[in-house]
Amino acid sequence: MVLALERFGVWLRSSVVCLCGALGVVLADAAEIPLAMSLLVPAVLACGVRLHALRNPLPFRLLWTLDAAVLVLMRGRPECGSRRA
Repeated sequence: MVLALERFGVWLRSSVVCLCGALGVVLADAAEIPLAMSLLVPAVLACGVRLHALRNPLPFRLLWTLDAAVLVLMRGRPECGSRRA
């Protein structure tokens, strides 16, 4: 049960990251596309490593670092709920 819940969480997070990233690239002005891509690519790579870790276990320190990196990268994206006045 715990493994199924972990898999669901990893897939859900990866889907949300990809969706928010795609929205960020689509909604960005031409000048902001490099910034949007610079935030999207590392987040997608971190999600890919996390998905890979479902089959091949990795050290917990690496997994926690990847999770923190995704949080920091996606927090900077206004499309994911961090609208600033």
